[in-house]
Amino acid sequence: VMLEVIGAVVTCFLFIVRQLLALFPQLHDEYALLLSFACCLPTIWILDFSKLSFLSAVGACSNIVLGVVVGAVSVLYPPLPEATHVVETGNLSTVALATGIFVFASGAHATLPRVYNQSDVTGDRWETLMNICFFIISIVYAVMGGCGYLTYGDTVHVLVTEDLVQYPGGLTPTVATWLILIGSFCKISPLMVVAGECTEGVVGIVKPWQQRLLRTILFSAVSVTAYLLRNDVDLIEAMTGSVATSITALIVPAVGYALVSGAFHVSTWSDVGTLVGVALTILLSVLLVVGNTIEVCNRLE
Repeated sequence: VMLEVIGAVVTCFLFIVRQLLALFPQLHDEYALLLSFACCLPTIWILDFSKLSFLSAVGACSNIVLGVVVGAVSVLYPPLPEATHVVETGNLSTVALATGIFVFASGAHATLPRVYNQSDVTGDRWETLMNICFFIISIVYAVMGGCGYLTYGDTVHVLVTEDLVQYPGGLTPTVATWLILIGSFCKISPLMVVAGECTEGVVGIVKPWQQRLLRTILFSAVSVTAYLLRNDVDLIEAMTGSVATSITALIVPAVGYALVSGAFHVSTWSDVGTLVGVALTILLSVLLVVGNTIEVCNRLE
């Protein structure tokens, strides 16, 4: 859980830095990082998760607007003349990289228990809410991924806003870039709350000033890591998705369902189907780890 949350914080922080660089190309990497750190630091000192709901709402709206903008650009503007579309289906590392990013993007399950405990929505209403949220997430990501690839081809960046600012440019893509920057900014504090709670109980920290100090140290380490890996944001997402999110979002739910349903007794064909699903889930996770490890080795050469 901690690895997934830290990976998400590193990714969001890199999103902020790279959006700043896209909006202000003359800004140096170090200055963008320091500015991002200074802006995010006060927000991680908010200890009450319930007070961060407005940040999550702003972030969600930003992502939806970005999906609409990317879709509109794909419809209203022709693809880049130099855009090529070559799909490498036989390359394990490429497929694992893309799948790991998708799994990571559909994650954040580690934050759900905390949200549920402080939410007024429970029971069937909570299940309905989760179904609606993940449906919207899937639609937004499908639109951004599909339309972004159709417009920019193999040259598309991990952050499609970097492409939008260049083509077609203008006011709307710039506003969309600002929105995604704000959205990434709004995700830092809720994620750091979860990261803090994962460690504070272990080391016995209960006083507010100690909590803020620990989260400051954690966020400083995250910022340094983000700077060192600033050119590999796609690999960070993929490795987090294949190692951490696949466990919390795929393996644990599948195994848990098998245990609760008694599928390990193998008394019906339904039990067999459940166990096959568990095996496939584990196999997929292993393949993702292997494929992304190969990609890491390729980049180190």
